Amino acid sequence: MTSIKRSTTLSLACGALLALALGSVALATHGRPGGGTPFTVPLVVAYNSCITATPDDPAPMTATGNTHVTPLANPSCAHATTTGQITKSSTLGFTTTGTGQGKIALNVRCEAPAPPTETPPCGTTPGENEDVRISTSAITGVTCKVAGGGTDGGCTAVGAGYNGVLLAQSVIRITDHSNAPSTCAVGSGASPCVTGTVQDLTFSVPVVCGSAGSLPAGTCAPAVTTINSGLAGAVKELQRGNVEILNVRVKSPGPDFSFGGFPWPGNADDEKFLSQGIFLP
Repeated sequence: MTSIKRSTTLSLACGALLALALGSVALATHGRPGGGTPFTVPLVVAYNSCITATPDDPAPMTATGNTHVTPLANPSCAHATTTGQITKSSTLGFTTTGTGQGKIALNVRCEAPAPPTETPPCGTTPGENEDVRISTSAITGVTCKVAGGGTDGGCTAVGAGYNGVLLAQSVIRITDHSNAPSTCAVGSGASPCVTGTVQDLTFSVPVVCGSAGSLPAGTCAPAVTTINSGLAGAVKELQRGNVEILNVRVKSPGPDFSFGGFPWPGNADDEKFLSQGIFLP
């Protein structure tokens, strides 16, 4: 497959994912937290749910008559006997040692030429310096459960390191003051904007692994970018909005090893690979 440049990929995707969330949000007086940054999400292996189907888990593991030890005496599904799929991804897994599922972080900050000591809303240094920095840590030890290949990935053999793309996704819910039946002016004006909550949006960020990013097979590269580097002016100083970040996950390509082409919107056979969560050592 064509080699993918990490900086271009992440800049374009990350700029698109929050363009609506951060463009034209007005300075507001609505109830709000004292601060909502940084936002850091650790990633863990995604398993299917037990017994109960949900929109995110349409094919749960089947009941085996097991129960977790007390006091958490809930029904459980034993991996040793279940006939259903245990982990959500049928194509990718991890080595048993030396792996890192990684994390994703978003941090509102003042970028250069503002000094490192300046904090948002970045009104001291002239110009538009407020931005959202997006950083991803490395994901290592990604291995293949099957052999195959497609437009966004490849597995040379079972147990080999993965070469291709993963798809980091989340649902965002935006509440701001830039809403109207048609166009409106933020603040005072003939057609003033009103407060509203936008219909939930799903955004996607491609993460390159192995030969897709000139890396060892099974290693997915860390990267740092900002929203404004991908879409200039998307983040403005002295403008506020409430953005809920929901259901963070990383998807693997399904058996066709394809997400459907740039910018990887995803297709029906894609599977959850990693999920937001914590690991108990």
